[in-house]
Amino acid sequence: MSRLTRSFAFRWALGIALWSTLLSLLLFAFVYWQTAAFMQDELNQVLRHEVRYAAQDPGQAATRIETWISEDLHSVHFAGLFAADGTRLAGNLDARPTGLPLDGEVRRIGTQVAIAGRRLHEDLWSAAMTSSDGSVVVVAHDTDEIDRAKATVIRALGLALVPTLAFSILGGVLLAGRAKRRLASTEAAVARVMRGDLRQRLPVGEAGDEFDRLARDVNGMLDEIERLVEELP
Repeated sequence: MSRLTRSFAFRWALGIALWSTLLSLLLFAFVYWQTAAFMQDELNQVLRHEVRYAAQDPGQAATRIETWISEDLHSVHFAGLFAADGTRLAGNLDARPTGLPLDGEVRRIGTQVAIAGRRLHEDLWSAAMTSSDGSVVVVAHDTDEIDRAKATVIRALGLALVPTLAFSILGGVLLAGRAKRRLASTEAAVARVMRGDLRQRLPVGEAGDEFDRLARDVNGMLDEIERLVEELP
């Protein structure tokens, strides 16, 4: 086994396996990036739509906020309607998130929320807008759902990478073993020639690869040497 691992064929095959693994990693990274970007973009579009929908009619803002919250079965929807002075008028957000611009764009912020009667600090993807009467509408979504989805993608890609690397190395070992057997038969033939058996020829396979072309060239040289030796007086 030690001779196999020191062979050029094995190192070449191992290099190809590592290169294939690197390409797989790059592919997996691209898939992860595209998946995460798609999920985030989808959520951003939903939040932008919901905050604009609630803010466009101050008279219906509270109802639309409660509808957004009631549609949630997993406690990941959050919203709040706040007066100009910051007083909460509706929703399950304790207070208007500080530092959240009122431009309707989605940002990640931390704030206090009410879940099942408890007050918790949560990281949320949030968007806020001002209604025509001066009230502020905030619509938000829990970050954990997307974070869990991203973690699932990473875990799946990691699990796929292990067999990819294992099969690549196994393929390298098999290719190196095949090359080693061919070299061993060639070395045996060369050893017999060196002991004076000029009728010995190197084995030539049917693949027509570099080994076979080299063996044919050497055999041609041996044919010529044998002919010259036979012509000696």
